[in-house]
Amino acid sequence: MNNKVLALFLIFSLLFVAAQCGTTTPKDTATTFIGGSNGVEIAFKETAPIAEFQQTDSVPLTVVLKNKGESDLITGAAKVKLFGVNLDSFSIATNTYKGTSGPLKKVSSISPEGSEQEVNFENIKYKLQIPGNEVNYALKAKVCYPYETDTFASLCIRSKLLEKEVGCTLDEGKNAERIKTGDVSSAPIQVTSLTEKTRGSDQIQFAIKIENKGTGKVYTANSDCEALDKDTIKKLDSENKISYEITNPAGVKCGSSETNKGDITLVNNAYTLNCWKTVDSVYEDKLNLKLNYVYISDTTKNIKIFKTI
Repeated sequence: MNNKVLALFLIFSLLFVAAQCGTTTPKDTATTFIGGSNGVEIAFKETAPIAEFQQTDSVPLTVVLKNKGESDLITGAAKVKLFGVNLDSFSIATNTYKGTSGPLKKVSSISPEGSEQEVNFENIKYKLQIPGNEVNYALKAKVCYPYETDTFASLCIRSKLLEKEVGCTLDEGKNAERIKTGDVSSAPIQVTSLTEKTRGSDQIQFAIKIENKGTGKVYTANSDCEALDKDTIKKLDSENKISYEITNPAGVKCGSSETNKGDITLVNNAYTLNCWKTVDSVYEDKLNLKLNYVYISDTTKNIKIFKTI
């Protein structure tokens, strides 16, 4: 009887061990941001205008904006302007930017598709004579909107004077990269790299690479959309400029201004911002960086107009 009990005990013990070996502790996959390089997407509504129509037709014209990034936009913040053709030839009187009639909410876990708004223009009707049977045009629309990129990434704060102190470590080589998936919010302007190294005897230095990963152009945060179109000099002066602010860690200084905020200018769509901080102890911290700017991107709709016989 005792042998049977012992045998059963051994069998159950083996089954328990096998079950434990096959069990893995689920990893925490939560991230701060969804991530990506999307901002506000622009497109003509599929049937407004339709791709082909008669010269005498009056055709609806609607532009659809979709916020696929992680920055909210209030009503009217995103503006649309038509261009690429002589608008008067299409009976379009609106030759300025037209804002959305509602807000564009960001993408989130509860709203993975973000939100969209339609911007309606007056119907188009071709006014010119068509010498042949048809005429082709490329109608364009652009969206101009303010946007923000947020970064929340891990840091190791230490210095050469504290190299013998226990705590976090500064990795080198391929392990030196601090930007991980989910550390940067979805936006056309991205922080693509963050590395650290000691500076002098008592400082830590951060190298922050910022890039335009979208398909449009970026302008300084206080840019006025209409002014950019009307003033070529202002447009050139504002292009590729981005405002930054580091709200954590405290005491960070960047660039020649030696402050935690300022402006940078992208060169070939990229810029590396060098910052540093005086260190008196070893600890882990988070980089909280905000980038603000105005972004402009566009879309095209090819249309064919047939001569009315």
